[in-house]
Amino acid sequence: MPHTPISQNIVSLLQQHHLLTAPQLLDKIHAQGQHANKTTVYRALDKLLAKGELCKHNLLANDIVYELRGHHHDHLVCENCGLIKVVSCQLDTPSLIEGFTITHHHVTFFGRCTDCQS
Repeated sequence: MPHTPISQNIVSLLQQHHLLTAPQLLDKIHAQGQHANKTTVYRALDKLLAKGELCKHNLLANDIVYELRGHHHDHLVCENCGLIKVVSCQLDTPSLIEGFTITHHHVTFFGRCTDCQS
């Protein structure tokens, strides 16, 4: 099934910005002059999640961020300023653990960035 214009725009925005919340996506869609409401954006996100095209993370506070499911990576999150960095995968995960087949994983490391350590 082809993407709707809103879904296409969400994918494009996530290609440009990597991690965005639904309200941030809605603001960026409106800034481009495209009309969409909150419900439309959440429905498009749900469909993209169901198709396996997106990942959903809760990295800071209560904000849920979305990203494209592409190359595998992990995240570093500064608990002080909120900086989020992408790093190469830090774990060498076997594909099978105690009879459980692993398809993917998400790892987030929390701490303080260099600027906040000063």
